[in-house]
Amino acid sequence: MIIDSHVHLGEYGVTLDLLLNHMNEPLALAPQVRCDKVVAQNGMVRNPEENKSYEDQMAYLATSVRSNPDRIIGMMTINPYDNCQTAVALAGKYAQQNIIKALKIHPKIHNFRVDEDLKRLAPILECASKHKLLLHIHTGDPFSEPSRIEPLAESYRDVNIVMCHMATQMISYTPEAFVTAKHNPNIYLEIGFHERRLREGVRMIGADRFLFATDTPINDIATGLVLVYSLANKPPFGLGLASGDLEKILSLNAIRLMNLK
Repeated sequence: MIIDSHVHLGEYGVTLDLLLNHMNEPLALAPQVRCDKVVAQNGMVRNPEENKSYEDQMAYLATSVRSNPDRIIGMMTINPYDNCQTAVALAGKYAQQNIIKALKIHPKIHNFRVDEDLKRLAPILECASKHKLLLHIHTGDPFSEPSRIEPLAESYRDVNIVMCHMATQMISYTPEAFVTAKHNPNIYLEIGFHERRLREGVRMIGADRFLFATDTPINDIATGLVLVYSLANKPPFGLGLASGDLEKILSLNAIRLMNLK
């Protein structure tokens, strides 16, 4: 099974039909390979000036999950500076309905640093704890350096935190992400942006701590799969990674962390 742990669906992403078609496309080097499930967030994020409620923002995603429960897993983005309590209450409802299995915060777009105001973020962390939701945090830019996440991981050991993009986007903080994750067993790394240092990270931390992800449609699923499968190549081109460890990255870690059937 293959699970892409980070795609964008809706207004700032792709339509459901386009996403499903892309998931069903064969991998050129392995025609039998398809993407079975994705963790999708509805577009990008909600900003107050959009004058759009969280329910409106989530409507397309919720409908997509209900119509494709075996393929689409929901992820809800919350702006901690905009009606956070309302958003958390809605997230709890969606979690109970199995619409979402993850939450996301985006320090860069919402202009905050996660280590500066833990009290403001507390409702989001407590929601993740109560409903056993993964917490994805955008990393790879100023405002979202990996070391800033450590206080959250230490304060909420029962919340599993995913560093989006393996701390690489506009800037690469990937070595810092590896060290932070190594010190905190509840921090995981998703490999969206096809970071070439994946081999280094798996060697340093182990396959148990990585989630396959692509940030589709910015990147594509097929290219990301090639990156992961290349870890099975013998050194120095790969790690000689066993098939069981490849499965952990491609799906088993996500299944475990989100308690998927």
